Amino acid sequence: QKMVIVYKCVFTDDELISDAFKPTTAWGDHDFNGVAYFAEPTMITVGDGDLGIGDEDDDAEGGVKKYNCIAQFDLQKHSWNFSDDPEKPESKKDQKKNFSACLKGYLKKLKKHVSENNP
Repeated sequence: QKMVIVYKCVFTDDELISDAFKPTTAWGDHDFNGVAYFAEPTMITVGDGDLGIGDEDDDAEGGVKKYNCIAQFDLQKHSWNFSDDPEKPESKKDQKKNFSACLKGYLKKLKKHVSENNP
């Protein structure tokens, strides 16, 4: 029986993806090996515990349409709109700046973690 490899966040221990989704190194750059991955999701109908992997039927009756990797790991949508006023959301440009700032902070934290724990 084959063991499944599950990739987790080093900071939260959340499960992010598994080898069942055939992840590839992000951007094809081996500098990201073990750090960032891409997976090609498929749209499935989730109902009665069906997550659209393995031998499960992708055409389950009822349920909700989701990407299989999002359903499997219960990933949540995140808004980069940090406006306190729902009537005046931030522009797409400001949301992109918010995303970039968060990503930059995360990558800085990740770089420190890797240099201290996996030199």
